[in-house]
Amino acid sequence: MLSCHEARQIILSGQITQKPESVRLKDAGGLVLSAAVRSQTDLPSFCAAGIDGYALRSQDTSGALTTPVKLKITEDVLAGMTPDKKITAGICARITAGAMMPEGADAVVVQGDVQCFQDEILLNKQVYGGCYIRQQGEDVKKDEVISEKGHIVSPATLGLFASAGIETCVVYPRPKIVIIPTGTELVCPGNPISAGQVYESNTYALGAAVKELGFDYLSCNPVQDDRAKIFNFFRMALKTATHVIVSGGVSVGDHDYTRAILADCKVEEVFWQVAQLPGNRFFYGRHDQTHVFALPGNPASALVCFYEYIRPALLKSIGYPDDAILLLSRKALLSEAIKKRKGMTQFARGVVFEEDGIFRVRSLEKQGPHILSTFAKANCLIVLPDDVDAMPAGAVVEVHLLK
Repeated sequence: MLSCHEARQIILSGQITQKPESVRLKDAGGLVLSAAVRSQTDLPSFCAAGIDGYALRSQDTSGALTTPVKLKITEDVLAGMTPDKKITAGICARITAGAMMPEGADAVVVQGDVQCFQDEILLNKQVYGGCYIRQQGEDVKKDEVISEKGHIVSPATLGLFASAGIETCVVYPRPKIVIIPTGTELVCPGNPISAGQVYESNTYALGAAVKELGFDYLSCNPVQDDRAKIFNFFRMALKTATHVIVSGGVSVGDHDYTRAILADCKVEEVFWQVAQLPGNRFFYGRHDQTHVFALPGNPASALVCFYEYIRPALLKSIGYPDDAILLLSRKALLSEAIKKRKGMTQFARGVVFEEDGIFRVRSLEKQGPHILSTFAKANCLIVLPDDVDAMPAGAVVEVHLLK
């Protein structure tokens, strides 16, 4: 049986980044650049006022500390317009923040630092050259590389690209994800339920986890435990998806058809079962360029498998670096002792908190693979190593942060 580390490495090594494509800026957030991006203009593209005030020649204010200086206002310069007048000795222009500096002016005096009398100002402070001016190209020069290949496009990156006149960028595209829940006992929420049936939740939990990454997905209503029906859904998903996530039917019961039907669909089984709890019955396979994950039907097990394996696989597939694909982790002290099954890595739902400058973590009471209430309360997964059957209070453990 594979260890958690071995299973994760096998999955990640098989992720093939898709062919890059050009997308509009509004669709590029969270994706990874497949090529460096250069600015199409200087930023700022012209010398501009950095504040509301008066554009002037700094040399005209050299004696203002002892003898107040009067300057005539020649025009108003607003953002978006081109100044008409050149600034010469004894004159200035009223200017707004972001407006182009008039020719001849080399500084701006703050509006609140002068007295204004109709068409002239009086100031008694010296202003130095360059004061409150945004110089052309001080942020970015034309043709300068503003983002390297491999950069994850953030909101600030998108703003920078737009400021630089860039309309599109070349990125690794988002994965095409299909989620298929299986099980005759499953009923969609909102419908009447009979004895022995349960409401289907994995699509909602897994779908939300996919959405957190900025990806979309397709899903279907629960598929009954019928080999022909399951086969048809699997075959359709394999034609369109880069990643197929199946929940249920992956154990060893008489009606657990998932593995057999995936084999009928020519999906190569890479591994089945990982030495972990919950989520021991975990399948990973490939069909051409499509990755297939078959998860246990128990909702806590399914979510653990998503966070520990599928989440990093999806991020890896769009070019994220290895240090950015896993859940953030930190060390914490156990608040109380925990017993576990030796030979299995256990991912216990817990709450990590800071106390007196020390990170501590407590395990939540209910840890069954079918129990979601503690998952909803948890902010981390406590990683309990496979070579022990208990962890004492005060032990240092690794926690994977969920929030």
